[in-house]
Amino acid sequence: MKKLSKIIALSLILSSFLLSYSLAGVPSPPEQPLDGPGGATYEHEDVAVTGPYWPDALGVNETYKYFLFKPVDPTPDEAPVVLFLHGWGAVSLKHYDIWIRHIVRKGYIVVWVQYQRDDVVETPKMSLTWRFDRKILVMWRDALKRLDD
Repeated sequence: MKKLSKIIALSLILSSFLLSYSLAGVPSPPEQPLDGPGGATYEHEDVAVTGPYWPDALGVNETYKYFLFKPVDPTPDEAPVVLFLHGWGAVSLKHYDIWIRHIVRKGYIVVWVQYQRDDVVETPKMSLTWRFDRKILVMWRDALKRLDD
């Protein structure tokens, strides 16, 4: 009998929680501000994307490559450069495209490096971040050199 009463009490608690959650509705994000870093106003109308590039030190492969995103319309004489790193295992550029374009249209150049792919798929236990820091640095230096030329 005690077990049955515990099950009924737990069911009532769970039901009340689910009911209150469903009545609260789905949360929505705040409206985008007009100004500021997250704002809807942009200094540049478009983004020029070049790449992929492979540093000579790493060779041409699908794991270690980078892309450059530059603001255009108008094209600035100079701009700060952002190194954009993907999340662990989330190596597809499509996941970051809107975010990167937002940053670039605000007036920054973005270097997006892909430093994982085959390692995650083939040997996930060996996909620790410390293995990639040297290769990220090689790509970062290559990108800065390419931007300087």
